[in-house]
Amino acid sequence: MMKTAMLCLIPTWLACVLANNAAAAERTPTDVQQLADELSVLIEQGAASNSADRRFLDQLRDFVADYDRPWTKTLLDDSFQDGNFTQAPPWSIVTGSFRIDRRGGLIATPSSNRQRAGGGSKDLAAALIGQLLQQNRSDTSRPNATAYLQTPLTSTNAFAVHVEISGMGQNTQGEVALLQGQTGKNGYALVFDNGQGLILERLSAQGRTVIGRFDGQLARGASGRLTLEWTRGRNGRMRIKQNGATALQTVDRGLRDGFNRVRLGSRGGETGFSRIAVNSAP
Repeated sequence: MMKTAMLCLIPTWLACVLANNAAAAERTPTDVQQLADELSVLIEQGAASNSADRRFLDQLRDFVADYDRPWTKTLLDDSFQDGNFTQAPPWSIVTGSFRIDRRGGLIATPSSNRQRAGGGSKDLAAALIGQLLQQNRSDTSRPNATAYLQTPLTSTNAFAVHVEISGMGQNTQGEVALLQGQTGKNGYALVFDNGQGLILERLSAQGRTVIGRFDGQLARGASGRLTLEWTRGRNGRMRIKQNGATALQTVDRGLRDGFNRVRLGSRGGETGFSRIAVNSAP
């Protein structure tokens, strides 16, 4: 019964979203999102009551994911134009050093993982967290020199991250991550490498697990900058685009809770960040 009802919804959905007529043309993104929301609720009801085939539900989830854009709430949008990364929003350094460059934005300069000069107990704790976050990396050939900073936010488990990279040094890995909890051991990290493409990782107390990767040279846009778009839907489906082209897609439901901070960083060499924006589902 449930399966039949949902099957009947698909032609209606396609008509609303894809039909080339005046009524469809007048529909707004909000209308489309409402339809996606309603169909998502039906899918989860079917899963909870075991009233529909799991393969059928997975197919419906994949279908809805192509139109589901729930991340309408802006949490962060920083291009570092004010020349001060310690205010609005307040970024705090975990390891390494950072400076603002008018041309390159925020420049991360890695250093070895040790307590920062002049620090007290809070700085020592931050340095220890930085060390913990670097354990169990799959790539151990690079120098153990890092630069990380982070800022608090409150995101659901469905998010969209936009990051623009103005430049990277040789033998360098840049990173953007959304983290959970007080220690920041849990979360997701997108690692980008000049020579090795993209790596998507799930972070936990046990270390880092690679859940997706793109092997290939990262292309720069007309401005000379690399733009990455990283989205995660409510069903755990993640998609990474580089300069508008899809580089990798995967599904991971290992983390179901929301996130309380975003982290930027670099390992091995300098990375320039010209913009970081984070949106979330309400």
